[in-house]
Amino acid sequence: MGHRYSWIGIVLMLIFTLTIAAVACGGDDDDDNDDDDSSSAATAPFQLLMVDAPPDDVQEVNITVLEVHMRGDFEDIECVDEDDEDLDDECACEDGVWVGEGCDDVSYDDNDGEDDDDVDGHGWFRLDVTPTRYNLLDLQNNVSAVLADEDVPVGEYTELRLVLACEGEDAPEIVIDNMSEELKVPSGCTSGLKLKGDFTVDPDVNNVLYLDFDVRKSIHENGNGRYMLKPVIRLIEGEAAGSIRGEVELETGEKAVVYAFADDTYDGANFDDATNSTITMDDGAFVIGALPDGVYDLVVVAGGYVTDEYVSDVPVAGGEETVLADPIVPDDAG
Repeated sequence: MGHRYSWIGIVLMLIFTLTIAAVACGGDDDDDNDDDDSSSAATAPFQLLMVDAPPDDVQEVNITVLEVHMRGDFEDIECVDEDDEDLDDECACEDGVWVGEGCDDVSYDDNDGEDDDDVDGHGWFRLDVTPTRYNLLDLQNNVSAVLADEDVPVGEYTELRLVLACEGEDAPEIVIDNMSEELKVPSGCTSGLKLKGDFTVDPDVNNVLYLDFDVRKSIHENGNGRYMLKPVIRLIEGEAAGSIRGEVELETGEKAVVYAFADDTYDGANFDDATNSTITMDDGAFVIGALPDGVYDLVVVAGGYVTDEYVSDVPVAGGEETVLADPIVPDDAG
């Protein structure tokens, strides 16, 4: 195909509802406070979706997610003592997390030379996640997986952390050419996989956030043949994200990769400039998601066919799906 890698669209979805609350630890439940705005709560649906782009010779990218943390501009989040261990006697409640010696605190030192301590007024909120293992390549063409479902504070957010399992059968793994290899994730098992980006959670609306996780750019092979995951991620808030649905006519069993380029940006060689992409399903159908408002040109790459821009000027509106009227018929390279 003229290049080693192609892109595959992956969707991993985290769903939870959100709450506006300024609830101090040990707060009063007295009904007399019902009309106090500072203790009122409202919820709004929120979806977090991850899309990625792995190398084309990868069969699996397996990770086990243990914890998810969100960093935002909020305060006075209530801590929960689920096991009734009287944690408030020995631990401090900081932004919904028990901290102190012997407490379930989480370090956010990501070894990037920056101070990650909570000195800027931003706090961390830990989601109630059931540890689950995912093969990211199972989540293609808008297939999704729910990671969490709970209330979180409404506000401005700047970062997400995914804490991964790194021991035994739950350790990150990459399968290339049917061979299982260890996948190192710096800080992924301690401070967590750092996903930087600004996003807002508002009340009374459907909040959606897409993580465009480019695994093709994120997976690095070291000189000793070991693999490392250093995430390259694009955040798109849901109201700005649309999708394109279509079909590529291929011979039975053949696959193609469909790239969406912003209008007039495809130069015939540089696929890194594509906004997003996906691999076709068994029947040739495809969906390219997490696309900001705009106009796109579609480029098709498949073995035995001419790599070319086959559809031009496809409009995409936030929150909407554009359906191609006709199937794409690539030219035979022979």
